[in-house]
Amino acid sequence: MSGQHTPGRYVLCAVGDYGDYEGRCSVILERNEAGDLDRRAAVVLGDTAEDIALARVMASATNLLETLEMIADFAPGNGDVCEIIARRARDAIFKATSSFTDAGVGV
Repeated sequence: MSGQHTPGRYVLCAVGDYGDYEGRCSVILERNEAGDLDRRAAVVLGDTAEDIALARVMASATNLLETLEMIADFAPGNGDVCEIIARRARDAIFKATSSFTDAGVGV
């Protein structure tokens, strides 16, 4: 697939593991090539169930994108249902890898 996404393996820390925002946030760390957690990739403010769910999706984004790419490559030619699944996977991949100007803000 064309486009760019942020490669890396991300780890979601428990709410309060870091003192940012009085511990009311989830910190997502990125592993470097050596496997060490060397930088903060994102901070999701808040400690509600919705905030934590958002942080979980963000931390798993690379895995989700790779899975969608596999589905999009496999599904064509394997029946109508697979074609629908492949189309939806390609749409999601486009949203994940396009800039706001390509995908439209709020898409």
